[in-house]
Amino acid sequence: MPAPENVKEFCTLLVRSKLMSPDEVKGLYKHFVAAGSEEDVDGFRKRLVGNRYVTDYQAALLMRGHSDGFFLDKYKILELLSKGRLSGVYKALHESGQTVAIKVLPASKAKDPEVLGRFRREARLITKVDHPNVVRAFQVGETNGKNYLAM
Repeated sequence: MPAPENVKEFCTLLVRSKLMSPDEVKGLYKHFVAAGSEEDVDGFRKRLVGNRYVTDYQAALLMRGHSDGFFLDKYKILELLSKGRLSGVYKALHESGQTVAIKVLPASKAKDPEVLGRFRREARLITKVDHPNVVRAFQVGETNGKNYLAM
């Protein structure tokens, strides 16, 4: 979808993203439109971020017209922490409430058997390590072609 041109289009993206329920979005929309302008998409975005309904990262993706990629299995992606040549590391929230870092190997990179093998080897090794100076891995998984390692 193209970038939203008004608050209603932004709300449509927000509902599609499943970051908020349709009822929550409807209530925020009514409140914002009653208090201001329906054309002030940036003002609406700032209000959502300011009130912690969404993160800056999520709002930026929505502003570019993205409505998917906010969830990875049971994790809600909150922000991008680091991006490398092969994978990205994101701050995420598990449905249980635990905040984790997730290393994600995109589907496009997983098509290369060598790259996928290295990623899986790293995941297998890090899940076996138990040391106070080494990050602890909680879960290794794959969903929609994306391999991930929750730490």
